Amino acid sequence: MTGHKVSKNTICPKCQTAFRAEDDTQSGDAPMAVCPKCKHVFFTKEPEDIDAEVFGEEEKGPIADIWSKRTQHKRYLTLLLVLFLVVVGYQVSEYLLNQNLLNETRDRAAQAMLKTVAKAQEAYYAATGAYAAALPDLKEYFKPARDIVIDITRANAKSWAGVAYHAKSPNAYIYDSDQGGVQPDPVPIPKAE
Repeated sequence: MTGHKVSKNTICPKCQTAFRAEDDTQSGDAPMAVCPKCKHVFFTKEPEDIDAEVFGEEEKGPIADIWSKRTQHKRYLTLLLVLFLVVVGYQVSEYLLNQNLLNETRDRAAQAMLKTVAKAQEAYYAATGAYAAALPDLKEYFKPARDIVIDITRANAKSWAGVAYHAKSPNAYIYDSDQGGVQPDPVPIPKAE
């Protein structure tokens, strides 16, 4: 069986000199090399175990394989993705918290507006002897707040009822003079079909 000689990058383990060594592939023995500088005789390593950066090639070697540029790039992208997801998760939780606080504020504004309408109704009743059946009748007694929708649902000589909600809130509040004023529990606003 005839063999052929192969050149490969080699580094002397004693003096760290980098050189090209020729291996005779016909022999079954482990390839050996002699350092041209210090004359140290040693077994040559596989090409991927050589620090090829010395030869101006792509990084190779056991540590470099683990932390190759491709692996580093994947780890970097994974780290960025995890960081992005953490930031997005934080932003979403902050947004939801702010939305809950905003809805609570809107609901309180609707409740407060119903109480204001109740005072206006009492003033209107004192002046006319009946409760107003529509908001325009109360314009002398109160000014509706922007974004608060108010509807007087029932009015007669003895009692009245109404509903109020913020235009951007999912909850409505009911006022019923027969039931003692603003009801504490909100009701969902029916969706228009």
